[in-house]
Amino acid sequence: KQWYQRRVRGFSNYKTMYYLLILPLLLTTVSTDTLILDSNPPPSSCPRTCVGRTPASNYTWQDLGSGLLQVTVDMRECNFTSIPVVTTSLTGLFMVSYVTGSSAPLGVTKEWLQVALRGYVATSGFKDVYGEPTLEDAVSYRWAVNWSATGYVTDC
Repeated sequence: KQWYQRRVRGFSNYKTMYYLLILPLLLTTVSTDTLILDSNPPPSSCPRTCVGRTPASNYTWQDLGSGLLQVTVDMRECNFTSIPVVTTSLTGLFMVSYVTGSSAPLGVTKEWLQVALRGYVATSGFKDVYGEPTLEDAVSYRWAVNWSATGYVTDC
């Protein structure tokens, strides 16, 4: 019986020690630091990073013909006051590594972002991959664009 009581008391001490070690970590505020290297930042503004992903559906992509697929991202909810710095990538089930244009935004404003896919690039793994991406490819392979935009806002 004494061994059992010591074991329970020992567990109690471990539990107390656990809370003493973990509680400060839970109460610690996480701070982030965003620095935008801009020679002419807007006055009275704060940096903001806004991220998202387009839905993987046929309503997202527009077929502009000549093998050009385009997607438009609405960034109005980010409330940027100027054109942000944007990074994009293509995600999906298949062929994303062979499509050109996914990391080169076609047009960026403070409210919209456009990405255009232009063609397939043959690699050592898929030497016979040529041609142009189609709307059917985008839908069946569930292509979506991941995007990240960092810019200035006034609602700090």
